[in-house]
Amino acid sequence: MIMSWLGVTGCRLELLRRSFILFDGIGRKTESRLWQSGACDWDDLRTTPLFRHRACLGEQVDIAEERFAAGDATFFYDRLPQPEKWRMLTSMIERFAFIDIELDGSTSYSSPTVLGICRRGSYRCLVRGIDLDASNLAKALSGTSVIVTYNGKRHDLHHMSGLLPRTPGGMRVLDLRNIALQAGYTGGLKLLERELGVVRNRYVELAASGQSTSLWRKWRRNGTRRALELLIAYNREDTCNLSPIALKLGAILEQRAVAHVV
Repeated sequence: MIMSWLGVTGCRLELLRRSFILFDGIGRKTESRLWQSGACDWDDLRTTPLFRHRACLGEQVDIAEERFAAGDATFFYDRLPQPEKWRMLTSMIERFAFIDIELDGSTSYSSPTVLGICRRGSYRCLVRGIDLDASNLAKALSGTSVIVTYNGKRHDLHHMSGLLPRTPGGMRVLDLRNIALQAGYTGGLKLLERELGVVRNRYVELAASGQSTSLWRKWRRNGTRRALELLIAYNREDTCNLSPIALKLGAILEQRAVAHVV
């Protein structure tokens, strides 16, 4: 059975398409029983007695197939229970916007100076006083309503609330700090990177770690272009490293989710 999950080539599990808890009346225990019985994805679900006895299930599976093909991350975010939203990480990562911000201080009254956005491996930086405003952020996030942060619910979103574009149902958030805790990892972003083998640019780390506020002040007070460039480079590391972290955490949790399937 494990081989049917991993595939003969050892490809990733795509657990999202193997998630039955998306559908009404199916909880984690029922899903686990279906896995144990040999139902590994939505196609297999159609062959089970449960499918035949629930008339509405066919329509729900058809909709899920359609939304999966369309890459509709919002649909799956809204259907998955909060503790299971991590299942989106490997299948929907191309639809996410990874975000990290730098501040001009360390209090709740601090303001964003640099806001980094990484989508599909491409990085964009918005800088206060140049292009950091609600309009440009809305353009940068166009096409997604799911953002991914690290500790963002306590940090980034508090400082970004006035800038985020309004979307139906609000902007959805995946916080990798909470997902890392589910996977058994504690501590800050830098420690998590080391534990997962995600590498930073060594020069940028040595030159800018802990210096984001002073770098910003050098730029604002003296117009030191090098200070701004280094701050942006540091933010890029913080932002774009979230993508491989998400993939690694997703893979770890996927393996654990099906470890009991024999």
